[in-house]
Amino acid sequence: MTITIPDLTILPPPQILETPEFETLFEALVDRHRTLDPNYAYYTSADPIVELFQAIAYRELIWRNRANTVVMSRLLAFATGTDLDHMGSFCQPAVTRLVLQAADANAVPPLDEIDETDDAYRRRIQLKLASPATAGPAEHYIFHALTSSPKVKDAHAYSPNYPNGFNMGGLVNVTILSTEGNGIPSADLLLHITQYLNREDIGVLTDLITVEPARLKSLTIRASVILFPDTPIALFNGLAPALQAAFDGIQGLGVVITPSWIMAQLHRSGVQNVTLLQPTTVIPVEPYEYPSIDNLVITFGGFYTGVQYDPNDLAQTKLYNEVYAYYRTFAIRNQRAALDILTDLSYIPRAGVIAPTLVGFATYLGIKQILGATGVALPADEIAAAIYFVLAQEYGNVLV
Repeated sequence: MTITIPDLTILPPPQILETPEFETLFEALVDRHRTLDPNYAYYTSADPIVELFQAIAYRELIWRNRANTVVMSRLLAFATGTDLDHMGSFCQPAVTRLVLQAADANAVPPLDEIDETDDAYRRRIQLKLASPATAGPAEHYIFHALTSSPKVKDAHAYSPNYPNGFNMGGLVNVTILSTEGNGIPSADLLLHITQYLNREDIGVLTDLITVEPARLKSLTIRASVILFPDTPIALFNGLAPALQAAFDGIQGLGVVITPSWIMAQLHRSGVQNVTLLQPTTVIPVEPYEYPSIDNLVITFGGFYTGVQYDPNDLAQTKLYNEVYAYYRTFAIRNQRAALDILTDLSYIPRAGVIAPTLVGFATYLGIKQILGATGVALPADEIAAAIYFVLAQEYGNVLV
C-alpha cells in the first residue's frame, strides 16, 4: 500500500485570485472616459490623457497582484517563509520548522543557521493535518519519523500483514531514507527514531513498531543523444549532470522512474533526438525501496544530418512575420477598411522593397483560400475584403 497525500501543485488556481491584464484595465479606463466625454477623440499614444490612463492601469495592476500575493500566502500550496511558519503554528500541537544546522558564531568560519526547506516543511504540515490526534494511520508515523531528525529524507509506514487483509498483532513497519551517504540510515539514527516513535505521546499502545532502513533499488540509465548542427557541445556535456540533479530532486521512497521522465529530462532545446537504451520499460519500486542511479551513460550520437534549413530563408521569413505583425496592429488600431487595406498593401512585391503583400498577409492571418475554383488567384479586392473581415472582428477592442 502506497501512502500518498494530495499533490497541492495540481490543484486548480483558487477562484478568489484575479488575473487582470494591463490592456484590460487600460481599456476599461478609456471606455469610461468615452462614456463621460463622447466628443473626445484624441486617443493617441502622445495624448497626455492616454499616458495618465496607462499610469493608472499599471498602478492598479500592481495592487491587484499584491492582493493575489496576500491571498496565496494564506494557502498551504503557495505559502513560503514565515507565512508558512504561521500556518504550521495552527496545527495542534504546532509543527515547527526543523533546524538542519544550528548557528555557531564561535566556529571557524562562523556557521549560519540552516533551516528545513519550504517544500519539506509543507509536506510535514500536510501529514500532520492528515493524521488525527488518536494516531494509528500511516500519515501519523510518517510525520513523526520526518520530524524526529533532520537526517530523515523520507519515510514510509505500512503493516507487513496488510496484503493479507488484516494486521496481526498491530505490526507497524516504518522505513527510513537518510539524507546521509547513499540513503541507508545508520544504526544510531534507526535507534533514535525507534525511541522517538515509541514515546507515550506518539506511539499507539497496541502497535508494535519496527524501524527499518530503506532498501536500495539500483538503476542503470543508458541513452544516445543527437544534437542539431548549431547546438554547442557544451549542452551535451551538461545533460548527465542535469539529469542527475533532477533525479536527486524527486528521489524518495517508492518513486518510480519511468522512461518518459528520463526522455523529458534529456530532450532539451538543441537536442534533435534521444534514444533511450535502458530502461525501456517501467521498473517497479516498492514503497519501502528507493531508486538510485548507479550507472549513468549518455552517449553522443553525433549531429543531425537530415534536412537543413537555409539560415537566410529563416531570417527572411522572420523579417516578413515582423512586418505582418506590425501592419496587423496598425490596421486594427486604425480600423482600416477593405479599400484602405488594398491601398496599403501591394498585391505583387516591389523589387527592393520589404513590404507585406496581400497574399502574404492573408497567409499570416490564416486565410488559405486565396485561389478560386479554377486555380486562378482571387482578385486583389476580394483578398483585401477577406483580410478586412478577419481584422474587423477585433476592431471593437481598439485602444488607441
